[in-house]
Amino acid sequence: MDIVTFNSNLQKQVDDFFEKCFSAVGIPYSPKDRHADVANVEQHYMNNGCFWCLLDENKTIGTIAIRMIDDANAIVELKRMFVLPEYQGKGYGRLLLEHAVKYARDQQYRKICLDTRKQFSAAHHLYRSAGFVETDKYNDNEKAEMYFELLPFAKEHGVKIATENMWNWKENAPTACAAACSHHDDFVKHIKTVNDPYLVACLDIGHAEMAGL
Repeated sequence: MDIVTFNSNLQKQVDDFFEKCFSAVGIPYSPKDRHADVANVEQHYMNNGCFWCLLDENKTIGTIAIRMIDDANAIVELKRMFVLPEYQGKGYGRLLLEHAVKYARDQQYRKICLDTRKQFSAAHHLYRSAGFVETDKYNDNEKAEMYFELLPFAKEHGVKIATENMWNWKENAPTACAAACSHHDDFVKHIKTVNDPYLVACLDIGHAEMAGL
């Protein structure tokens, strides 16, 4: 597997790739309107960002892109992270995401934003595991239903993030049950196991258990 920067020779492959990807999730491929960006990658990405293809023996099986949306504040948008259905579940989405985030860090971008739809739950899990958090609507995309952002240099600047201690309460029960961390001691043990000062807190409605502050 190789991640390569887009060039015009890949455009036909990209067209075929997205037609397959969108069809697999019940979305008609519309290269003349809502999908015009991937029908002309050179124009829409290569002058104000970058677009990559993941190749398996010269066949495009995944894509991801970054484009500038706020030059003054060095804010970019993550776009078109897709993997062919038959290649999903093998870590290729994470490979592409890590590649794009590394590029953003190398370019000194201050924030990465993305929009998505609720149906792509596997992608949401991947975004969260990479440090993205949900945020407010930031664009006028009528098809988008959820919004995420990542601060690529958060750790370097001392930013800390709170991880939720997933308390799970039964109706009329005095204690939590069936939770990832149903007790403060379990949470502290989990934080120590992770051993990452970026994760320091457990937050839940009505209480906060803090570790490492």
